[in-house]
Amino acid sequence: MSLDRDQLEEIRFRNRLILYVCGGLILLAAAVKAALPYLGA
Repeated sequence: MSLDRDQLEEIRFRNRLILYVCGGLILLAAAVKAALPYLGA
């Protein structure tokens, strides 16, 4: 099975997108957890 350049670029882009989304969610969760005491929850 051989991938051409376009497929390779698409896979690389998708992997980076997934990485950014996961990182963003982790940061968001950490921020929410840190902010909870100040929100009175």
